[in-house]
Amino acid sequence: MNNIVKSTRLFEEGLGRRLKIVEADLAKKHREMALAPFRFLRGTFYPWAEVFPLVCEDLMDAPLVFGVGDLHIENYGTWRDCEGRLIWGINDFDEGCELPYTNDLVRLAASARLAVDDGNLRISKEDYRRDINRLM
Repeated sequence: MNNIVKSTRLFEEGLGRRLKIVEADLAKKHREMALAPFRFLRGTFYPWAEVFPLVCEDLMDAPLVFGVGDLHIENYGTWRDCEGRLIWGINDFDEGCELPYTNDLVRLAASARLAVDDGNLRISKEDYRRDINRLM
């Protein structure tokens, strides 16, 4: 299904059969997604799942894993575990499912590129070194 409007309608109708939709929140999500390509990507795993096998057909034979699905650069973060250790990793598994591992890699790379293009991902070599040293 290559029609994003139809895909969104079907997704949201299916979601509405499973839980109560707060229309104001859904409208806010639509407004946020319209602001920039990266924000659109963050809110649209459902069409990605439809299009990825068509666009990246040669990557579909990769081994299946329980993937994140909706992987993007903002799904990584740090937190302290119960012993106070600093942990870094993925913090969002809402769309977790079995898929070729290549799906998450391509989506992560696409999100980084969109974030750079949108001006949301800027890091110099000096900032990188400073941040790494601060974490150590």
